[in-house]
Amino acid sequence: MAAQPNPYLLNPFEGKILPGTAAGSKLYLTATKEEQDKSKRFSLTALDQTEFRASLELATQSFGWGAIVTAVPLTFDDTTNDPVSFGNLLINPDKINMESVQFNAARTWGTPDYNDMTFSDQDIVDIDPTNNNDDKKIFQIRLCSKMMAKWLQGHLDKTSW
Repeated sequence: MAAQPNPYLLNPFEGKILPGTAAGSKLYLTATKEEQDKSKRFSLTALDQTEFRASLELATQSFGWGAIVTAVPLTFDDTTNDPVSFGNLLINPDKINMESVQFNAARTWGTPDYNDMTFSDQDIVDIDPTNNNDDKKIFQIRLCSKMMAKWLQGHLDKTSW
């Protein structure tokens, strides 16, 4: 018998989000709903910085994005390729450069080269979380990354996106 989800979570986004289920679909749609009032969308300016950061922090807590926002890997162990230092987009975004963001996207979606911290192959690597337990974690990271990207697209004005 398949394991049942934990019904005693205070925040349903702390569990696994499975968009193929009714509950998971509802959670996904809630997290990715765009701001309909275009005047309430954020611009990436100093004027909107505080309110944008607070809104992103609330969304991160509410929708279980956690580590993809608060623990962005910056450096990796030379032997295991495990992350050893992290940056937080909410607290110290200035410590996270575009190359780190792109490399972490490659870790999530493809096959980066840890030797020189590049990603020449930008093809998405197929995963099979239904049949491969190792793929379940990467599926959740991909799902949360996609949710966050859709949230950003729906909450930033056209010039900022």
